[in-house]
Amino acid sequence: MHRRAGYRIRTTFAAAGVALLMAGAAAAECLEGNCSNGVGIFEWDSGDRYEGAFRNGELHGRGRMYWTDGTRYSGSFVNGIMEGQGEFVWGSETEWSGDRYVGGVVSGLRTGSGELWFADGGHYIGDFLANKMEGQGTFTWNNGDRYIGGFSEDKMQGKGVYTWSNGDRYEGDFANGNAHGFGTKTYVNGSVDSGRWENWVLVSRSKRSN
Repeated sequence: MHRRAGYRIRTTFAAAGVALLMAGAAAAECLEGNCSNGVGIFEWDSGDRYEGAFRNGELHGRGRMYWTDGTRYSGSFVNGIMEGQGEFVWGSETEWSGDRYVGGVVSGLRTGSGELWFADGGHYIGDFLANKMEGQGTFTWNNGDRYIGGFSEDKMQGKGVYTWSNGDRYEGDFANGNAHGFGTKTYVNGSVDSGRWENWVLVSRSKRSN
């Protein structure tokens, strides 16, 4: 059986960038240090907490953000927004408990090169854009299946190679997460299916190869 890169990519990373600005934070307080220009600890009335560098009353520089659901971010901030390189771990009270991301962050969103580990053993390394797998990357499932190639909107897209844990291998076109277009599947027993595929089904044989 084939598998798709069907993990629902975490959208809480964007939400986590909300309410980081210091201005107007009701019932929030600086617990320790210099929360204007320096290093300090700041806590919101919600219980969310920041430890790190400040500039002009905003989170700026290296720091760590902790949310009450157990989610945490460690990395760089620019003018109150997560920006640069960082690590994000989803908390025990979220549906993505135990998942972890390390890599680029732009305006609070996973963007650039990064790695995403899933609590069930799945793993993606490659390009991200606005919290989604976008560009080139490698996705490995917890059963040993692996895909290397293009991604768009969190799905396998473009040219790629899908290798099953039993050694079977498909190389060719992908669309919307499926083998779709021209491609060749080579089985461990030596047989080959080559031609045009639609949603993992070989619909016409051809000698054309990619």
